[in-house]
Amino acid sequence: MRFVLSLLFTLLLGWAFQFFLPWYGIALAGLLVGLFYALDQSYQGFLSGFLAGGLLWGGQVWWLSAQNGHLLADRLGVTFSDIGSTAVLLVTALLAAILAGLGVLTGHLGRVAFTAPR
Repeated sequence: MRFVLSLLFTLLLGWAFQFFLPWYGIALAGLLVGLFYALDQSYQGFLSGFLAGGLLWGGQVWWLSAQNGHLLADRLGVTFSDIGSTAVLLVTALLAAILAGLGVLTGHLGRVAFTAPR
């Protein structure tokens, strides 16, 4: 249950931060969730952030790209060794997933480092 709540908090905070922070807002959202929401294991923190970042940015980039017929993604794919629009969208989602996962992991490890053992 804590895993799912961490995933949802990261999704909601990342969505809210995108309106007034640059691209690194998803990492900051993950950091705050990791700091203020106690998880049992470090891998749970990374995995919840990874999934939240991938879902948030992957969904958003697919939605925005679909509205213009994937025109920009196709052109970026040609620029990067003709990889195609789908690969451009997947790479974008993967980068966001790694950022958010490392953000939650950093927050979790900071919480562990500065709190007294149980």
